[in-house]
Amino acid sequence: AYAVAPLLVFRNLCLDDNARSGLGGLSGLNTFLATFGLLWILDSGALLVGKRWGHRPLHSRISPSKTLEGSLAGWLFCGLAGWFLYPALFGVRAQDGWGWIALAAGPVGIAGDLMESARKRKAGVKDSGHWLPGHGGWLDRFDSLLALAVLVGLWKWV
Repeated sequence: AYAVAPLLVFRNLCLDDNARSGLGGLSGLNTFLATFGLLWILDSGALLVGKRWGHRPLHSRISPSKTLEGSLAGWLFCGLAGWFLYPALFGVRAQDGWGWIALAAGPVGIAGDLMESARKRKAGVKDSGHWLPGHGGWLDRFDSLLALAVLVGLWKWV
């Protein structure tokens, strides 16, 4: 249930094509693309910077390859995307939603990823990275989404 509820909320947001009720000026497919885009920017920025310049583990027992430097860089790239890239791509004003969501998506996505990593490690399925080398596997594509879907859903209804 902990995974189904956020995904259902997110699904309903993505199926809503009413632009006036859309999130920060986006609705339907654009909400889906914008949300996944933030997660991919967060993950990719963290991976690239963490592999090159990361020295301090974020949480060595739960996810030994994640670094503090990589996580902060991913958060920075995510915030920059929400404030500068998304207005250019989607024609929305950053202050109407996506800029703020992007700033919150960094810590929320990283926390969601760490929580799911701890659950998977406990269940013995943590290492699923051979399917998507460098990206942690198929399960990691949804870790951050579970937490971010709740944030995006709350933002729409606030």
